[in-house]
Amino acid sequence: MLPEPELALSRREWDVVEFLADGLRNRDICQELGLQTSTVTRYCLRLQEKLNAWSTAHILVRAMELGLLVLLDGKVQRNPLTMRVKRAA
Repeated sequence: MLPEPELALSRREWDVVEFLADGLRNRDICQELGLQTSTVTRYCLRLQEKLNAWSTAHILVRAMELGLLVLLDGKVQRNPLTMRVKRAA
């Protein structure tokens, strides 16, 4: 059994998850967010760690399993009941 993941995602981590759910690749996410490839890659690695995922695709699987993402109106979206954004310290 995997340990319970840290579910508090930053605003940018949520942005990346949502773009991944829309089917965008890292380079497309970079363009959308105006970030470098290495920055988006770092966000994906952090998400893998937080969600106990082993790949970018598995980030979405884990987010669905944990109830962070749901299928609404035929589209994968943030679960409105579990929207938690970590506040910057």
